[in-house]
Amino acid sequence: MKSIGVILVMLCCWGGVLSAPIPAEAGEGMCFSFPDLRDRPGARLSMWLQASNMDAALAVEATVTYPADKLTAVSVAKTGFSGDMTLVSNLNTPGEIRIAMAGAGGISGNGELFEITFDATSEAGAHAAVQLQGIIVNEVAHPDCITHGSITTTTPAVSIGAPSASMTRAGPVSFTISYADVDTISLNAADVTLNRTGTADGAVQVAGEGMENRTITIASITGDGTLGISLEAGTASDSAGNAVAAAGPSATFDVHDLIFTITASAGTGGSISPSGAVSVDYGADKTFQITPAANYEIADVLVDGVSVGAVSSYAFHAVAADHTIEAAFARIRYTIAASAGAHGTIAPSGFVTVNQGADKTFSLKAETGYHVKDVLVDGVSKGAVASYTFTNVMCNHTIEGSFESNVAIVVDRTTIAVREGESAQFQVKLSERPLSDVVVFVAWTGGDTDVNVLSGSRLTFTPVNWNSYQPVRLTAVPDEDMLGGSAVICLSADYVAPIKVRVKEVDLCQCPSLLALSDLNGNGYPEIAVLKRNPVAGTSRVYIKDSGTGALVRTVTFTSGYAPRGLALIDDPAGRALAMLQVNPETGVVRVEVRDAYTGKRIRNVPFDKTYSPKALAVLPDFNGDGASELAVLCVSPATGGVKAQVRACQTGLLLKDVAFARGYTPKGFVPMPDLNKNTAPELVFLGASQAGGNILAQVKDSRTGSLIKSVSFNKAYVPQALSSVPDVNSNGVPELAVIGRSSAGAVVAQLKDPVTGALVKTVKFSKSGSAMGVAVVPDAGQPGGSRLATLRFNGLPGKMTVEERDPLTGALIRNIPFTHPTFPLAVAALPEADGSDGPGIAVLGIHKASGRMRVEIRDALTGISLRRFLVP
Repeated sequence: MKSIGVILVMLCCWGGVLSAPIPAEAGEGMCFSFPDLRDRPGARLSMWLQASNMDAALAVEATVTYPADKLTAVSVAKTGFSGDMTLVSNLNTPGEIRIAMAGAGGISGNGELFEITFDATSEAGAHAAVQLQGIIVNEVAHPDCITHGSITTTTPAVSIGAPSASMTRAGPVSFTISYADVDTISLNAADVTLNRTGTADGAVQVAGEGMENRTITIASITGDGTLGISLEAGTASDSAGNAVAAAGPSATFDVHDLIFTITASAGTGGSISPSGAVSVDYGADKTFQITPAANYEIADVLVDGVSVGAVSSYAFHAVAADHTIEAAFARIRYTIAASAGAHGTIAPSGFVTVNQGADKTFSLKAETGYHVKDVLVDGVSKGAVASYTFTNVMCNHTIEGSFESNVAIVVDRTTIAVREGESAQFQVKLSERPLSDVVVFVAWTGGDTDVNVLSGSRLTFTPVNWNSYQPVRLTAVPDEDMLGGSAVICLSADYVAPIKVRVKEVDLCQCPSLLALSDLNGNGYPEIAVLKRNPVAGTSRVYIKDSGTGALVRTVTFTSGYAPRGLALIDDPAGRALAMLQVNPETGVVRVEVRDAYTGKRIRNVPFDKTYSPKALAVLPDFNGDGASELAVLCVSPATGGVKAQVRACQTGLLLKDVAFARGYTPKGFVPMPDLNKNTAPELVFLGASQAGGNILAQVKDSRTGSLIKSVSFNKAYVPQALSSVPDVNSNGVPELAVIGRSSAGAVVAQLKDPVTGALVKTVKFSKSGSAMGVAVVPDAGQPGGSRLATLRFNGLPGKMTVEERDPLTGALIRNIPFTHPTFPLAVAALPEADGSDGPGIAVLGIHKASGRMRVEIRDALTGISLRRFLVP
């Protein structure tokens, strides 16, 4: 026999949960009385059997008795108890319900077994007792008790809402009637009573459908007083036939037989609708629309003399007095800001107010000796017009007039050719006598940065000398490429139209170089090597001079017939040598000729790919294990535009690697860097400018494998003029890349970036007064391992040459070192020792303007003091 836990019966009744346990003896059953049911016919009652701690119950039986005159059994339903049990109930015998639950799987646990629903009859009195005769579980009788219960009811109800208006003259006014728990609604006009005071009266109408709402409308209202409604009982009932009670009285509304007048008017520029004297019933609403005419806007709306703002509509609600409404309009106006530059006027001027849709004309007049240069309307040029008319103005505008002198700058030629390393000039004057002095400024504005203004960068013309030509001398800096470039020189003056002269550089295959060597003659001063080419004889010589005395130590002559493309020092354990990158202009042969720096004897020639045009030479430390340096030549294919660095062993000429760089980039720099990826081979850095978009890109590649380490982008607003490797600035163990560039506005900056991450380390700003002609990294004697960034700057206006030193970490100015002029700078180099001690120096190679001779000047990098100057043979 299976055991069970507790079985209890719960009764749900209207009013909440009742706690009224009634004990019963075992076998006598359990009894419970519902609370007072008087005046509650149709109340819905529920009771349920709930079990606790069931243990594999396979069958449950129960008999429930109830007073049939007070309760009607409605249903028996299985509830939330889980398990494989089937419910069977018998409701055929009034006053008794037999229940059986059985199943193959049985039930276990806790939960409700079934629910019994009753309806209270009209005979239900103070109480109605329900008795559970017995509980049998698995064929065994089990006593229990009824612990608590509650009663719920669904008695129907009705309510009346508030009137739709609080006052009226003739109506209509409506009420919403709401029903709850009803099955039938029979409301009609006869069930409605009008609650009246005074002479107020009206006709009742009923409308609506469904089982929730009806609308009672009182129309055709007359008289004075108040009106409300009440409802008779029985206007609806539920399914048990229970009728709703009477409802009311409702809230009332006022009735007055009055008509009021709203006087509506509109000023010029618009209308109001309706307008004039508008009649409005007592308690009614009235809306007015305000509309502006074309090119007008609403200025204000006054209601009873009080502003309500510039509204486009206004509604009077529950009118109970006379009113006024007035609409005012204003012409829409816009502002045209008119201004004129120097030497002319515009009329009218200042902030000019113009009506919307109107036209407005402005006239421009230049002073004597001047004319209109341009007229900008809303920032867009309309040309050199004498007047401009705005038509159909629909928004704010601006108009600006500028003027320039009738005097024009005249040149004897608009194109000029300059040979590399030489100079050429053109002539400048004015077209007519100026009223006062005119200063013409001459400056490079774009193109090949090798072209510079040597003299005549500032020309003053007076009412006396205006018709006399003044010269402007240009020069082209010798460089390592074999390509002629072009540049644009701009001539400008205040209030005078600028003109441009285009300059063509004629390349003579010169390659000025300045190298700092170690002390060769043992006097404690480093030597300086200067490469000089004679383009007529086709010879190239390197003059090695003592930096301490200026004396010529030796002359190293390279094979004639070859044009130099670059010069580098090879410092191997076996000895020091000079390596010159050469190209034969006739045969196209490309090679590096290596000569002993002490004796000048040729050591070897290392051939390179002649299908590529050579651009630069770099010497790399030995990484193939033969004990000698390697040579890297940057070159460009004239046919495909491909760029590569060909790496060969200096000792054997063996090709070690072709390192390909990005195609479509014009070379702007080429330097080696220490091993960054730890494979015992140095890296190569190619700086190029995109031929398509002008983007500036430095590619860092491994010289052994050719693999890309990093592509580093630089600001393309600065045209690159020099590339250098700077010792570790930010103390992360990696040297930085420094690109010196110049903007179109003349700003010169050095962008320092990390070659491994590409991150910007520092932007060092240099003086704008001049062009950057070269860059050198100067050792910092006061900080071991530290360095300074030095740019060679040439200002053609006064003809000054300066080396500007700055801290690469902070960008702070350390020193400006002036060099002797008149000399045009060609190259700059840093000397580890300049004065016989540990103090560094700076050497500048230049061309003396008067003699045309090359000269080297050395100054102390710490003090700027001039140490010595000497000529190059």
